[in-house]
Amino acid sequence: MTGRRIVRAFLSLVGAALGGILGHYAFGWILRQGLYAPMLPGACLGLGCGLLSRGKSITRGVLCLLAALGLGLYTRWTHDANDKSFSYFVSHFYELTPITQLMIGLGALLASWFGYTQLLGVAGNDTPRPKQDRPSVT
Repeated sequence: MTGRRIVRAFLSLVGAALGGILGHYAFGWILRQGLYAPMLPGACLGLGCGLLSRGKSITRGVLCLLAALGLGLYTRWTHDANDKSFSYFVSHFYELTPITQLMIGLGALLASWFGYTQLLGVAGNDTPRPKQDRPSVT
């Protein structure tokens, strides 16, 4: 792995961590306001990753999707009134309301998309080259 790829991976990881933390606390704040946004932690995780990444990566998108699912469940569990363990909560995920399941899944899909794309447009190695004029063959 080249040094440039290590820096890209590190920046993506830092962005995902910062975005996930922001999304976790924003979910709690929004919940205290009487609104419900369980897709926010996952979407913020992917957004942070995509903002600091320097190129498109399918692998990064899949990792963001998995991390966002875990973060969405963890965030929902921490703001739940029950004193159950996290493993119990995950194993009984199907008991959550369908809208909660849908919104956590939507947050994971947004994280995947944001993590896959290059949001700031910073040129990386995958910058398309301009087309050159070719002489026509007649």
